[in-house]
Amino acid sequence: VDVIDTALSPLALRTSQPAVEPLIVALRNSDRATGLDLDKMLEMGDYLESMLPKYKAELETPRAAVIDAKVLRHQIPGGMSSNLVSQLREADALDKLDDVLKEIPRTRADLGFPPLVTPMSQMVGSQSVSNVLFGRYTMISEPVKEYFRGNFGTPPSAVDEDLKAKIVEQDGGNEREAPVRPGAILDPEMDSAREAVNDITSNIDDILIYALYPQTGLRFLKIKHGIEPVPDEMKPKTDDDQPSTSPSHTPPTDMSANARRFNVYVQGQRFEVVVDPVDGANVVTLSSRIPASVSPTPPAAASVPSGSLVTGDAAALLSPMPGMLVSIAVEIGQTVSAGETVLILEAMKMQNSLPAPIAGTVKELPVAPGAQVAKDDVLAIIAP
Repeated sequence: VDVIDTALSPLALRTSQPAVEPLIVALRNSDRATGLDLDKMLEMGDYLESMLPKYKAELETPRAAVIDAKVLRHQIPGGMSSNLVSQLREADALDKLDDVLKEIPRTRADLGFPPLVTPMSQMVGSQSVSNVLFGRYTMISEPVKEYFRGNFGTPPSAVDEDLKAKIVEQDGGNEREAPVRPGAILDPEMDSAREAVNDITSNIDDILIYALYPQTGLRFLKIKHGIEPVPDEMKPKTDDDQPSTSPSHTPPTDMSANARRFNVYVQGQRFEVVVDPVDGANVVTLSSRIPASVSPTPPAAASVPSGSLVTGDAAALLSPMPGMLVSIAVEIGQTVSAGETVLILEAMKMQNSLPAPIAGTVKELPVAPGAQVAKDDVLAIIAP
């Protein structure tokens, strides 16, 4: 072993590297001594500890173990794993994490076992999330389609032929031939990127930000250069902004010996609760303050990607998950066929084509490109 990647202890373990401080001590006085100053490391760790409470919600994990032993099976890189948790939390589907971890090896096999490195790790992960939430390959991201078209090179192994045929069908029945060099299909963009932000900046870093992220990048540059105000969600967080996870009342002193403390996770936030069985018995019953007529709410059925809501004689195309509307492929008054692409939604860092739920005429397009949308927001109204 020549090199071990480590992290300061406040940000170590789980999807990160092992902590550096124990290694410094363990290797001290050996021929592998690190030469690092433990006191300096502890000082830096204290500095991180002073800041990290501001990011409590982002640091919460859905599991109690400080290491992810399941990585020995699913082999998902740390950055990809943390992205999955974030994406599922946004979609209000964190309870599906185990299902996604089981789906990832299947999706990877369908794609011919690409290596789980950027960008393939994100492509495989996001497609696996879609497969779990909406049904296997009911919604196929644009990057995965490009992969099957050969624009990411040749897959390491054979891909799933049924999935390939489905993508060919969505391409109009014609199998697209990949270029000799995938980059050959890209048009020069720097001049147009410079022109697009010419009134804002001439800094090359800013120009590259716009070239890579035309919608979000342009908004960021307008905020950076004072053209637009800083929105609340981008302002630095303080401890006061964090939801309190501590008990709001002191537990009563007459609790029985059977009382137990539990961590309850609600939409990614942790709350500590104390449960004391009635009359000290080893059973748990519902509080009498809950009306008998109230029954548990059944889990919501999974959304379909081209979700539609019938309103009178029209159908509404709904956003299947939180994301950003990248572009609109149709115009108001245009006639569309069922399944025809209406717009492109960027969600989970992937662009997804959302098809028309029915054949008809586009009546409304209430959301402009570049806007952030929530799950089930109406993106288009189509009348037969």
